Amino acid sequence: MTVSSVAGKIVIITGGGRGLGRAMALGFARAGATGITITASSSATEVDAVATGIDRIGGAGRALALVADVTSEEDCRMVVERTLATFGGLHVLVNNAGKGQRFAVKDRAPFWQADPKGWRLIVDTNINGPFLMARAAVGPMMEAGWG
Repeated sequence: MTVSSVAGKIVIITGGGRGLGRAMALGFARAGATGITITASSSATEVDAVATGIDRIGGAGRALALVADVTSEEDCRMVVERTLATFGGLHVLVNNAGKGQRFAVKDRAPFWQADPKGWRLIVDTNINGPFLMARAAVGPMMEAGWG
């Protein structure tokens, strides 16, 4: 990503509290994104820390940290609405939120011993979550002509 490609753009990153999401959020800040919304599904602590890091890179007010579950249509709409209200637009959606195998299978057990509830959580987050976020974000991104 070049500085000019995202300079002045508004970004949403789901699962932005740690790992790749955190790295991408800080990278977008360094590349000049005007506003960056970062989400986590359960705890504000991680996304608040990333928001502080973003604000240190480029000045206060460039980050919005939200607790939101990508498996919830209501939460997905809320993330987009809060982003639009805070930053005035939306150009980029990074569907990074995801759940790993550990939510269904403990200690590398065979798949037939997987917890169906955990499996549903993985599928709902990793497959339905990106669909729901993209569905909520596509309108404003089309209006912006970017994304």
